[in-house]
Amino acid sequence: MAIFHPFLRNPVSDITGYMLTSQHSKCADFEMRMMECLEAYGVKRGAENPECQTLMKDFKECLSSDVTFKRFEAMWWERQKQYYLEGKNKDRQYAPSPKLDSL
Repeated sequence: MAIFHPFLRNPVSDITGYMLTSQHSKCADFEMRMMECLEAYGVKRGAENPECQTLMKDFKECLSSDVTFKRFEAMWWERQKQYYLEGKNKDRQYAPSPKLDSL
């Protein structure tokens, strides 16, 4: 994960600096805690620190949602297996899906 710093600091870099961060997304809290840890230990030693590694892993998961998608995919495959292969739920209908924006 690259951390960008402006070469020259000026009003334009101050105004546009947030574009390279996640402070405008749902992951803002994760990024702030990760950056505070890296600031406390330094970037090189912080990357080796187990506490900072955990925070970095949480931030990366928040950005990519890999674990969430794998969980969804496993539940979907289990539902398909029960419905089509084993025939357990043929008489039962699926539960209604949640709204699209319910994350």
